[in-house]
Amino acid sequence: GTVKWDTGKTSFEQAISNGNRTPDISYDGTSLGWGGTYFWRIRFWDNNDGASEWSETGLLSMNTAPYPTNLQVNGKSGHTKIAGIPIFSSIYEDSDSDPGTHYEIEVNTNSTFNGTTMWDTGKTELTTPIQSTSRSPNITYQGTSIEEGNTYYWRIKFWDSNNLESDWSGTGTFFVNSGPNAPTALKIDNLLEVQMLQDPRPEFSATHTDPDGDSATAYRIQVNTSSLFNLVNYWDTNKVHLSTQIPSGGELTDIEYQGATLTNSLDTLYWRVVFWDEEDVLGTWSEPQSFTDSYPVLSISGLRMNGVRMD
Repeated sequence: GTVKWDTGKTSFEQAISNGNRTPDISYDGTSLGWGGTYFWRIRFWDNNDGASEWSETGLLSMNTAPYPTNLQVNGKSGHTKIAGIPIFSSIYEDSDSDPGTHYEIEVNTNSTFNGTTMWDTGKTELTTPIQSTSRSPNITYQGTSIEEGNTYYWRIKFWDSNNLESDWSGTGTFFVNSGPNAPTALKIDNLLEVQMLQDPRPEFSATHTDPDGDSATAYRIQVNTSSLFNLVNYWDTNKVHLSTQIPSGGELTDIEYQGATLTNSLDTLYWRVVFWDEEDVLGTWSEPQSFTDSYPVLSISGLRMNGVRMD
């Protein structure tokens, strides 16, 4: 086949006595490919220049470099939308089944990795070696602060137990989810400006928008005696999950008041609303809106029944 190396007749620096092993002879031929199988043999000359026969054929297999596959961020593959801190993992593959002992992860603002390096772990030892075809342990991001609304790019490489370094993986991406905007178009009984409640059980509405286009999956409404919402809560729904998601630009409608009884006290009350999106990211509270605890009641004066006056 292809001759990768032939030393020709080469002298030892010092003669070898009969029955002894030669010194180590370092390969100095054409580059051997990782994962390749090669055959070799050796022969000697003695001090009378007598040549031996060729030895039996030896076999050597070059180590196969590991390679990462199936990149995931927060347990999801592909272009991943995340909330909070990213957590990375990858499948470790090695054709000759050497376990993986080290990894390196790089996170960058550019898909070519020549932008801003947000995080580079360097060569990092795994607490427990990874067996081939197994998923790596979760590796939590510890780099520069990442910002909502931005896309970042990452890749990973491994080293096997023979310290053979893999190529970089393909490029993974993740998008840092932005929470919903502050709700707008707050309405009571479908009115933007309320002069008087229609009844003691008003209905609240608001419009949901999200910079990422996410739908709303939950809401919370508070009614308080203070615009700072630091006094008595007349009503706090806490987090309520929606049976039907509200698309960005859609309206939360007809949420009936279920708080403390409104008594026509003419007190000014304040209310606000907030949404959660599909990634369960909490948005921004709406601006407080006020209304008066006042609604029309039927008043009968001067009614007489069998000579009894009732006011």
